[in-house]
Amino acid sequence: MKQKVKFFMRNRDSIIVFLVLAAGILTACFPLRYESLQGNYYPDLGYHLIRIEGVKEAILAGEFPARIYNFALNGWGYGGSMFYQDYLLYIPAFLCVLGMDIAMAYKAMILLCTIAITATTYFCARYVSKSRYAASLITIMTVLSQYYLADIYNRAGVSEYLAFIFVPVLIAGVYDTLAEDCRHPHWIGIGLFGLLLTHSITFALGVVLLLICFALNIKQFLAKPEQIVRLLKVAVVTVLATAFIHVPLLEQMFSGEFRFHHPWANVADMTQPVATWFRTTGYFDTIAYVGIGIPVLFCLCLRILKRRTNNKWTDRFIILGVVLIVITSKIFPWELVGNTVLGFIQFPYRLYSFAIPILSIGVGMLYAELFEKKKIWGQCAYIFLGGMMAFCGLWQLEKTTCNDEELIIKTGYFEEVENTFYIGAEEWLPANVKGKRLKEKERLVLTEDGRSVDYKDGYNEVSFQTVDGAERYEIPLLYYKGYEAWISDDAGQLHELQVVTDDNHRGELFLLNLENYKGLLTVKYKGTVAQKASLVVSFVTLIGWIGYGIMNNKTKERERNEE
Repeated sequence: MKQKVKFFMRNRDSIIVFLVLAAGILTACFPLRYESLQGNYYPDLGYHLIRIEGVKEAILAGEFPARIYNFALNGWGYGGSMFYQDYLLYIPAFLCVLGMDIAMAYKAMILLCTIAITATTYFCARYVSKSRYAASLITIMTVLSQYYLADIYNRAGVSEYLAFIFVPVLIAGVYDTLAEDCRHPHWIGIGLFGLLLTHSITFALGVVLLLICFALNIKQFLAKPEQIVRLLKVAVVTVLATAFIHVPLLEQMFSGEFRFHHPWANVADMTQPVATWFRTTGYFDTIAYVGIGIPVLFCLCLRILKRRTNNKWTDRFIILGVVLIVITSKIFPWELVGNTVLGFIQFPYRLYSFAIPILSIGVGMLYAELFEKKKIWGQCAYIFLGGMMAFCGLWQLEKTTCNDEELIIKTGYFEEVENTFYIGAEEWLPANVKGKRLKEKERLVLTEDGRSVDYKDGYNEVSFQTVDGAERYEIPLLYYKGYEAWISDDAGQLHELQVVTDDNHRGELFLLNLENYKGLLTVKYKGTVAQKASLVVSFVTLIGWIGYGIMNNKTKERERNEE
């Protein structure tokens, strides 16, 4: 018993922090006990379930990475994976391959994501604040923030809450560059890599904020040009390491016209009422308001207790966090910039992904300055702030989750054709294609004179025997760059065919120039040269990056031992 007491006293701080972080994870994941998927916005939830199922089908078909969701839209195929990255969805997809039902796999992903966010936030916050107690408070403020919980249980913003894993890494990287003489420049690269791996809009916001921060500190870089060299090296490596993401994306974007070229959301119409900042819970409707809630904003009041902070970065984090929150509101003139490139964010509240961790870091550093050296007051403040976040987090969850029978995802969910049409705002469909029309249209292989041909479906593949008199076929697949077609004639020779979309850009895939070939005709998505080359470039770059990191650490360790 005495040994256990001694062990606890010796490791008391670590044990307390661990228990606080574990409590935060359990609180954030409390609604996972329900059988249903709670009060999620169903069209978006349905789309993310399609993404998981699409990755699972790719695994079973031996295809990597997933490019087109073969079963989506009742078999027409949806190329969302080339525009909206699915790589972290391989975790729930593998669980589904192993036999877990998709609803349970989705919940497992939420749990693992929350654990990962807790780990990265704590690690990065401790580096910035130099305090484990402040870091644990910062982590709790982030994990139990209203926006993060709303992302999971209200909006089903899967890619956005996955991006939360990497936002703290980027923030720590910027802090390290500006405040710690750029000792870990690779953190910026890892943060940007992770953001592009999860959510392209959050990545773009991160790049914009990164450039603004560096522009405001241009004098520092001019005084230390070696930092510019380090950052340029990181930028080059990051671009090469993410080639497998941005090259296929850009290739498809410029290969034709898609629905996302005609935005459905005007960012000026999606601003936040100031009153929403102070609501204990946000609400979700067609305008998608999401609140900040009281706890983090209340903690700002602690600033009046100290005339001047010991660390200038405390105020910098607080000011930047407040500015980002204000920008999400109607105070900022979004109507003037809504039609510019800044309109790509769709919803101003997406800045909360950065505002909340940044503001939480400022509050955590303020706590460390005010209370950490005052034992009794420090403990009371720690308990109060942590308890307030836990209470408001539970209140948020209680108000926004439910056990609705309609949201119980049962076995055979995708056997219902209706469920294969939940693809959100349909951004990645060819421009003139609408899900409603595909729902009403029968999937047939048709000749130019309207004859129907029997065919066989495969994984992103259609095959059939050619018929006399046909020089053009309409194939029941949506056109994306990367489809190939060939005929195997009676002599066993293969003849490549031209694959195009129709003149009216309705999106269907067509075959031209049959040149009187007869035999078994196969159409299959095989990808493009750019897709395959970018995978190789990224793989080699990542291996080199990891290898360099290992060798660099060994060199530093050897130098320390020699000293």
